[in-house]
Amino acid sequence: GNFYQTHTKSSAQAAEELLRDLPAVLDGVEDWQRAVLHNDLPEWLQDFLVNSPYTFARTGMWWQSGAWRQQESFACDDLEPMQIHQLRSIPMTLFFPRLSESVMRGYAASQRPDGFLAHVLGGGCFGPPPAPSSTHGVFGPLSVELLAVDLWQMVRATNNSALLRDLWPVAQRVLRYRVERARRLGLPEHLSSAYDWFGFTGRSTTTYTTF
Repeated sequence: GNFYQTHTKSSAQAAEELLRDLPAVLDGVEDWQRAVLHNDLPEWLQDFLVNSPYTFARTGMWWQSGAWRQQESFACDDLEPMQIHQLRSIPMTLFFPRLSESVMRGYAASQRPDGFLAHVLGGGCFGPPPAPSSTHGVFGPLSVELLAVDLWQMVRATNNSALLRDLWPVAQRVLRYRVERARRLGLPEHLSSAYDWFGFTGRSTTTYTTF
């Protein structure tokens, strides 16, 4: 179910409440845009603050359980590919840390005994949409150590000591996993770049995926 079911009895009631509050919502949008556009911030940062949070509403799903997930893009229904989440996690951590924490805890729940994490929390591009209860994730040789970066970013921004306590052991295990994967060559082997071409995963190591 959807998160609005914790506050309303039906989708019709949720829509009615939105229509009732629409003037206030529009006022809030205009206030936000004035705040981020009418200042001396660099133009690129203004653009970032206006457009990046837009994806939260466009591709986001907030389930009745409280879990928050976003699709990779309009064209792919993978849920929260880690390398995609990292790019949009900065405004999410600053403005909606509860949502970012939900995603991070989803990654942590998928961890295997060897330390590896799911890099996608359900789904499969060009396939059927994932079930809301999906927690097994999709495992692939991507940059799963980004969880440690996410954790550092979140704790620095919010001082969330409970999250640090819960996820620091998870981050340690995933970093050990990555170090072990680099033991033979000194560089991690057989990583995927998340590009769907070029066959990077089949090569021992490449400049793109290593650095």
